[in-house]
Amino acid sequence: MKKNLKKIVILLSALLSLGSCSHMVDALWNPNAASFNIDAEQDGAIIKISFSRNDHTNFRSNGDVSESSYFWGYYVYRNSSSPYDDYNLIGITGLVRFAGNDGNGQSFYFDYIERVLGESDVNPDPNPIEFEDTSCNSGIKYFYRVVVVYREWDKDAEEWLQTLSDQDASSWAAAVCP
Repeated sequence: MKKNLKKIVILLSALLSLGSCSHMVDALWNPNAASFNIDAEQDGAIIKISFSRNDHTNFRSNGDVSESSYFWGYYVYRNSSSPYDDYNLIGITGLVRFAGNDGNGQSFYFDYIERVLGESDVNPDPNPIEFEDTSCNSGIKYFYRVVVVYREWDKDAEEWLQTLSDQDASSWAAAVCP
């Protein structure tokens, strides 16, 4: 009985540790790389990437110059070889869209769009914390990561700089393309 109990404890420990394996391995290899988790799942003929973040609420609105950087978009990366190989940018969800200026010549943003690289369409994005991968090849397993990107605002010059910065990065998630 003791022998079986020991096996059960070892098995449960292994299951618990493997349950969040990607997040734990990311934390060991690069503590700054895994700030949040993402999900990748088949949804019909696509793979849907979803995550729980609210960075997209920190965009520059009309006349707001209180920050030096603002949310710019969730950048979605993918590869088909390994979760620890290099990833390629495939699209941006929650990308802030230019809305106009505030009367002082300062541009502000108020809406989100989704941009899939390689496509000319830029679609309205009612759900900025979700991305649909429509360009995957059937039967291939893909690994995904999401990076939260901010853009610098020069308060003194009152203009956007070209500087983009990664604020947080997700752990990886995988799904097989239907």
